[in-house]
Amino acid sequence: MELYKNMVSSDKLKKLEKLTEKLGKTNLQFGADWVQKTSKSKPEVEPADSAAITTFGEIVCGEEVYGPAGKCFRIQNKLRTVWPESAAVTKLYKNVFLGAGQRLEIDSNDLELQSLVNAEPPRVTYLDIETCGFSGSNVFLIGWCYFDGENDLVAEQVFARDYSEEPAILALTCDRLRKTHVLTTFNGKRFDLPFIQERAAIHHQIVPPTLAHVDMLHRARSHWKKSLPNCKLQTLEKILCGRERKGDIPGSAIGQAYHDFVQNGDARKIKTIIHHNFLDIVTLTELTARLLGGYEPDSMF
Repeated sequence: MELYKNMVSSDKLKKLEKLTEKLGKTNLQFGADWVQKTSKSKPEVEPADSAAITTFGEIVCGEEVYGPAGKCFRIQNKLRTVWPESAAVTKLYKNVFLGAGQRLEIDSNDLELQSLVNAEPPRVTYLDIETCGFSGSNVFLIGWCYFDGENDLVAEQVFARDYSEEPAILALTCDRLRKTHVLTTFNGKRFDLPFIQERAAIHHQIVPPTLAHVDMLHRARSHWKKSLPNCKLQTLEKILCGRERKGDIPGSAIGQAYHDFVQNGDARKIKTIIHHNFLDIVTLTELTARLLGGYEPDSMF
């Protein structure tokens, strides 16, 4: 939203306000974003009307957990209990990692993919984070997905309900990484893992290393770049996984939505962010299986 305001002159904003009044609306819709009436100075976040507030506990199911680094909130589910498409994704994953579904030819010198296909499935972790911005800002939600070793994938997310709970979600993430042999991310070599390491160091925590780190953004670019318009995660999700998100929140709006939640307690946008993160880790898991299964965009239709 701040980016949008920086791009729009004061005169144009006044014109938008007049147009809005004529249309009898209080805001203008731009996809999932909305632009409020604004002034030249940056407005402070106003407390939400208490009557309109939806609290975190009302809309998010999970549990409060305690550890040496403090308390936070954890959401943990078998995929089949929360997602209607879970059966197809789990079947694909098991076929590739436990059956005869691996068709991608892997170079013997590609130690990362070799580690991925040879690891015990429960030791592979698919991870994604949500932050308040770039380096130096807080991480408030970390999600990961893994195979339970039996019949299902598990999605686990740890959430900081305010800034003080950041150490706790980092500690739980480190606990998961200690059980991980192969970490899989999407742009995680450049963003997610360095971000976690930086924030952990601030709280005097050490992020345990893994045997290998597979970055699916790099893999998608090298494998599918010529056959796709781009290799953004949601483009891959739409073309290779066959689904398109609706009602999602743009990544650029996530940080401010969290700051607003901490200040006014209204969790409606937080529910959307948690679902956004859930889809990211599930899509990452499915894309990895599709890569190793030798799937190509033209074979999906």
